[in-house]
Amino acid sequence: MGWFVNAVYVAGDLLKVRDQLRTARADRREAIADYFDAISKALHEIHDALIERRHPDFALGKLQVYAEQLPQVCAGFITSEEAESLSKKLVSYWPPGDLLEMMDDELLREDFPSMYAEASGKFKALADSIRALP
Repeated sequence: MGWFVNAVYVAGDLLKVRDQLRTARADRREAIADYFDAISKALHEIHDALIERRHPDFALGKLQVYAEQLPQVCAGFITSEEAESLSKKLVSYWPPGDLLEMMDDELLREDFPSMYAEASGKFKALADSIRALP
């Protein structure tokens, strides 16, 4: 199941960005927080689609675009190599095969959507914590 939870790890790895944002202008912090909110919403849309047994094509497309923007958004706060790596991790581990067929498996039906909900919550918490910086 490890390949299902990369978005959770990416959110955790990005916590260091929050600490480095203390020196950033307030408008830059707000823009980055908005970006992480958008990722959170896309992940939650994936969760909702899976719960409703729909394929989350639209949300996956949005997540892909957000992942591609990650190096630019985080420029100056993490290395470009690290940003590229996190960008790829965010979207590179979607399971192969027919997702809705896989969701017939009870374990996947219970665990897979909840992992996306957890990742969504972590990105939302990251955004909120950036907004709370002094």
